[in-house]
Amino acid sequence: MSWLGASILGLLCFSFLEYVHHRHAGHLRWFGRRLFDAHMAHHRDPREGGVSFPEKMRQRAPLVVVLSVALFLLAWPWGGVAHAVVFTKAAVLGYVYSEWFHHTMHHRAPRTRFERWMWLHHYAHHFADANANYGFTSPLWDYVFGTRNNITRVVVPDAQLPGPSELFTGVSLRSEVAAARRRGRPPPSAQ
Repeated sequence: MSWLGASILGLLCFSFLEYVHHRHAGHLRWFGRRLFDAHMAHHRDPREGGVSFPEKMRQRAPLVVVLSVALFLLAWPWGGVAHAVVFTKAAVLGYVYSEWFHHTMHHRAPRTRFERWMWLHHYAHHFADANANYGFTSPLWDYVFGTRNNITRVVVPDAQLPGPSELFTGVSLRSEVAAARRRGRPPPSAQ
């Protein structure tokens, strides 16, 4: 196996772990009540009380170390020490990227077309259908396992939108819905 192959497998492995963790620990309670409760708190307060990205990383460091050792030990037999190190580093970098990207989704407006698409994908999970769109850095596994909801419009509470609403294609603010109802017009669709 090449170094590039080990890197790609590490990133895919992390992406899969992100999906499984979010779907099964965050929503189906497969890994205990504590993880489920923490995830439900995130759904109630996506900004998590303003916890900074460095603080999130500090809080999760022990878990990352344990998982890194486990991934290394799983990868070692098929690729030897060098490839297991590359695989594990790629998975850890995928994790850091995932945490940063997810934190960013809840703390600033999207800046690119790709970000607008991913914000909509993730906001659909938070505010429209919590049983879909579990991947927050990629919808890959949602497509693979049939949990992708191609919702085109999401109604988001004003306080949960991290930036001017005009930057969010397909996102309506709850105040817009209320204003439309007051004017006697149909509100922006949630589907």
